[in-house]
Amino acid sequence: TKKLFNIAGDWWALANEPVTLLADELSASVHPRLLDRLIRAVNDVPSDRIRSQLIFTTHDTGLLESQDGQPPALRRDQVYFTKKDAKGASELYSLAEFKEDARPVHNLRKRYLSGLYGAVPSVAKISL
Repeated sequence: TKKLFNIAGDWWALANEPVTLLADELSASVHPRLLDRLIRAVNDVPSDRIRSQLIFTTHDTGLLESQDGQPPALRRDQVYFTKKDAKGASELYSLAEFKEDARPVHNLRKRYLSGLYGAVPSVAKISL
């Protein structure tokens, strides 16, 4: 609830002013269903009305899934991954580049978590 009140002004601005909002880990302290609805609300603003842009990072893979019979909250051209190479440099690439492996009939969340699109951390090396 606190997070929702903290970002309410930003969401109002996205709907009413031509702004670019940058948010790191937008999903932190926000229920996944609420985040899904907020993203859909931004996408539903007619582009001829306000030319705003939301750029955010998240680890919430649920945004890649359909909900309540609707397509995923994010389109393929809105999803970008980052992957670090052996030297620590980051590569940025779009889900839209995977034309045959990221069609609407696919479960994008499951395919991403399986490593099909890359950008998945290597957790095999972690030990306690």
